[in-house]
Amino acid sequence: QGAFVPTSDLLGIMVGTVASANCGDIVGRQSPILFGYFGIFLFAFMSAVQSNFFMLAGCRILFGVSVGFALPPALALTNEMTPERWRMPMRVASQVAFPLGQLMM
Repeated sequence: QGAFVPTSDLLGIMVGTVASANCGDIVGRQSPILFGYFGIFLFAFMSAVQSNFFMLAGCRILFGVSVGFALPPALALTNEMTPERWRMPMRVASQVAFPLGQLMM
């Protein structure tokens, strides 16, 4: 059961990334990022107060969907708004920070 919680996060990230594939281009970058970060806050809090394993797994899947939904537009916005000189270091830092956060979870 303990290995299923991080796996459910990654499953949710996969679903959220596929769901937000064209959303950032259609409605802009800000709305999916705000929606995703609100979901991250909500489902992280709900995960902390669950007493049932299945409810915890469900909250972690929805947490992953929120992360996956917010990550691609946030990375695209970082690339668009960063000055030319700092674009590649910021892109690398953004790509490295996500797996490091997953490892620390």
